[in-house]
Amino acid sequence: FTVVRMPFSNEMLRCSVPEGAVDFAKNPRLRGLTALGVLDEVVRCLGRHRVAVILNNHTTYGEFCGPPSQNSLWFDPAGPFSESQWMADWVMMATRYSHCPHVVGYDLRNEIRPRWSLWPSWGRGSTVLVHR
Repeated sequence: FTVVRMPFSNEMLRCSVPEGAVDFAKNPRLRGLTALGVLDEVVRCLGRHRVAVILNNHTTYGEFCGPPSQNSLWFDPAGPFSESQWMADWVMMATRYSHCPHVVGYDLRNEIRPRWSLWPSWGRGSTVLVHR
């Protein structure tokens, strides 16, 4: 069973492809597409090759991490991405890919925490629980 966990940001659902992000000499069909259009093509190609896809809402903004307030939660309390916008984005994504049987899952948000430095702590019994 082959699966790809395909990350995306909420910001990329509304923007053009950044300069230099795509080698159009190797990918001429992607010229003129939005970032979401490129994602559509990637998902389509994966399905054509019988690779399952799990869409992963990895970050809010299209950068690796950024300030803790921007990408650690599913919304940006100080910015334009509200919780209701995040939910609307997921409705749009689920509707958009509902006809794709190879899209098999939706990872609602990557590594939720109030700050990037606060990793989950499972307490002293964690090693026992992991090995059960």
